Amino acid sequence: MLPRTEPSVQRIWEGVILTDADAQVRLAALLTLAEIPDHRAIPRALVAITRRPENLDDRRLFEALVFAAATNDNLFLTAVMLDKKPLEARVQRLVDVVAENYARRAPTKTVQYLFSPLSVAEPSVAAVIVAGLARGWPKGQPALMDAQGEADSRDSRRRGGPTCSN
Repeated sequence: MLPRTEPSVQRIWEGVILTDADAQVRLAALLTLAEIPDHRAIPRALVAITRRPENLDDRRLFEALVFAAATNDNLFLTAVMLDKKPLEARVQRLVDVVAENYARRAPTKTVQYLFSPLSVAEPSVAAVIVAGLARGWPKGQPALMDAQGEADSRDSRRRGGPTCSN
């Protein structure tokens, strides 16, 4: 059992805990990460974990991965987009769930920060994220954007990226 602290995150990220042959060790690490919100290293680690089929084949590991990603939703979605790689179908489902749940909170002030990475994301990844955001976003609740958010949104649309509307 690791404490929910910065050194634990570093140990998990830099060590081999997330690639341990024992699924129980990986599960414990993912559940630890699920209890540490808003840490910049966690989303990158989670994206790396999604590239390993053994973490997607085990239902408990997959669910722990969803929990950890949802705890760090905005940063996780950004990390997925900046990875610039297509997603396997199960990972698309995970990303879709995280995007939808993020949107359900109506994060009116932070959603704009997804537009910049959205404009450089692999197109199928961008489409999954936008679909999740659109499905989860409360009707009639506008996003609040500053000038940079508006510019990033326009840039994404100009590049032919997907758009949210409800």
